[in-house]
Amino acid sequence: MGFKDWALKKLEERREKNQLEQEERERIQEENKKHRFEIQNLLDKFTIKQLREFCTSYIGALPDDELEVDDDDEKESIRPEPKKLGFRVPKRKLSWKKEPATRGRRVYTEFIWKCIEEGDIRYQQLKDFAINNRIVSPSFFGTETKAIGSDSELHTILDAIEEDFDPEKIMDEKELQGQIAVFLKTRFKGKEVEREVPTDEGSKERNFIDIVVDNVYALEVKLPTTRTQLRNLKGQLEEYQEKYPFLGVVIGDKTKLATDSDSEFYDSEFEENLPVWIKEYTDKYKVDLGIRSVVFNIVKRRENKNKKKK
Repeated sequence: MGFKDWALKKLEERREKNQLEQEERERIQEENKKHRFEIQNLLDKFTIKQLREFCTSYIGALPDDELEVDDDDEKESIRPEPKKLGFRVPKRKLSWKKEPATRGRRVYTEFIWKCIEEGDIRYQQLKDFAINNRIVSPSFFGTETKAIGSDSELHTILDAIEEDFDPEKIMDEKELQGQIAVFLKTRFKGKEVEREVPTDEGSKERNFIDIVVDNVYALEVKLPTTRTQLRNLKGQLEEYQEKYPFLGVVIGDKTKLATDSDSEFYDSEFEENLPVWIKEYTDKYKVDLGIRSVVFNIVKRRENKNKKKK
């Protein structure tokens, strides 16, 4: 394949990706529009601190203090129109300096509304945050929920790992697990992140879920070297899913290290076609079990030989 063909292929892939992203954004915008009244009522229940936490956890940014708010902006909005009064009220300017709390609330709510209107966040994420942080009860939405948890929240966690987690050099699976746990605690402050959580207290052969968030969202972390390990993982996931319906997989691919004969991490039993098997089995996890996987390359570090001698 010549450079021109390669460039055209990459350009077409980028176009397809942008098209899919735009379609997903439009779908989210339409869904948010259906819940505009619920969004309005829900935001009224948040404190300024909770609004700030939501921006940090779900949007990944805070509003600029100088955010301009124009009540006469003609840009299309999905927000409910305010009720018109039957009498005229003299125009007045709010003194933001005298009312910093009012200013803070308005800046945060405007920022969140903007993200909602642009499809950057979903109504479901706002709803999940409100329930998980006990801002409102499930009955606020007119439904009784059996368990607090949602696919959108799980995808938010997996998205954060896939897009922002940058693994350091590791020795083994346990170290990768530890790095991910630290990342999640830092990224999602206020959430409870546990490691090595037993799946069955009464069983003689106890199995452990690698990471559990808020006792609802489970992550299984793997550094596979063979196809057999990937096949066995599917059986594990089926068992774990009975207790943790919101389950995801994080796989570290060390193919580049283990297949290089000049590398100190060379493994003669390592299957060179492992990336193909990883793709095959992550597809199976998704299709057969509805479980999403996040895959990334990892780098190993040398073992401390002096420490080993001691």
